[in-house]
Amino acid sequence: MPTFVRPVVDNEAILVAAVALPDPFPRNPVGFQVVADTGAQGSWISQRVVDAVAPPHIGISAYATIAQSGETDLYRVRLDIPVQLEPGGTLTSGSYLDGMDLDVSLMPYQPPNYDIILGMDFLCLFHITMVAGNFILSN
Repeated sequence: MPTFVRPVVDNEAILVAAVALPDPFPRNPVGFQVVADTGAQGSWISQRVVDAVAPPHIGISAYATIAQSGETDLYRVRLDIPVQLEPGGTLTSGSYLDGMDLDVSLMPYQPPNYDIILGMDFLCLFHITMVAGNFILSN
């Protein structure tokens, strides 16, 4: 069973996700910084992900946060979590925690240190453990 371990720093679990076009498109994943947010129901991507991967636009989604509400674009992507990365954080051809094709909303802002928010729509696929300052995913 593959397991992924990352330290929690400043109350954030920053991971790397392999983002690709959904099936049936061929997979050429691109790595992006991700924050795991167990309080978010859905997952979000930044404009940088849209520009790099060019996922299919599938509609418009309404959203509401504490600070604002509105509508945003909805895309379909393939998300997987690489268990190991090359030095410098680039993707390897090694093992992955198998993710899924997922409908994701476009973030209405650009965070400085990540491009994807993984919500429970994705994280529910895995067993999550947070212990001793580490965020652990396994399936």
